[in-house]
Amino acid sequence: MVKIKSKNPSVKNCKLVVPFDGVINVDADGEAEVSANAANILVTGTNDWDFSATPIIPTEPTEDERAQAGIKAMALPELIKMATDAGIDEKDYKKFSKNQKLMAAFMIAKYNEAQLENEVEDDDEEGTDEEGKEGADEENKESTDEAAKTE
Repeated sequence: MVKIKSKNPSVKNCKLVVPFDGVINVDADGEAEVSANAANILVTGTNDWDFSATPIIPTEPTEDERAQAGIKAMALPELIKMATDAGIDEKDYKKFSKNQKLMAAFMIAKYNEAQLENEVEDDDEEGTDEEGKEGADEENKESTDEAAKTE
């Protein structure tokens, strides 16, 4: 990715359609991140853009991004084997099993579902403390018993 800056001061905080990249976002400073091909065309082919002095700081891909890239790079037989090893019913993925891209998209969706379920389980574990819950139940029961005795 390359950062380019608009020479036109009115091109800020907007979306533009550019070659190769489609829709891009232009920030408040009139800068946008585009592919090298789009940057080359816009800077050399028009008088409206220059290369930006602001460098792009590359970010390390996340675990999810690496996993998804790995799934996309797998061959179709590997994806099918992964689905069967994961215990996914064949009827669920059979319609995708003829095309590598469709099967990869299906497996990424399953991966995302599993990640979401893990996050929900982690949140549940953090939100409830079994010992604290039992203690609170006993306290509530004792206070209810005491209230009944006083009446």
